[in-house]
Amino acid sequence: MRKLITKILATAVIVPAVVFGAGSAASAADGGTVTWKNKATGKCLAGVRGIGMNVLAGSCGIYQSKWTEYSQSDGTWLLKAQAMDMWCLDSNANGSVYTLKCNGGNYQKWYQTSTSTGWQLKNKATGRCLDSNANGEVYTLACNGGNYQRWA
Repeated sequence: MRKLITKILATAVIVPAVVFGAGSAASAADGGTVTWKNKATGKCLAGVRGIGMNVLAGSCGIYQSKWTEYSQSDGTWLLKAQAMDMWCLDSNANGSVYTLKCNGGNYQKWYQTSTSTGWQLKNKATGRCLDSNANGEVYTLACNGGNYQRWA
């Protein structure tokens, strides 16, 4: 009887841990709002229409730094800038990052991977990671695991 109770208790603890630990790698629920803060600079990803992509704002509390995320069937996410209706985070093969009207293409799809040092955002079309520098410029580079490619 004691073995049976121990087995039942162990199952009661392990099953919820497995179920709740197996969630999506994304940082927000589908349609949820997030703010992406760069680990190295402490500045936030922000989109401003008309300037292309002005991504690292000084303040993370401004409206332009809010993104709505939508999960895609291929495991990627679309990041829609809340300040710009229907404009999504986009990239190209040259490493430029900007906002463009949402079209659901692979250049607008981002894999979000949680690491021990923050989130990595990797573009589906290019395989490059969202990166930054001390000047607050944002672009994509080959994924290297550096702090400028880590987001919280």
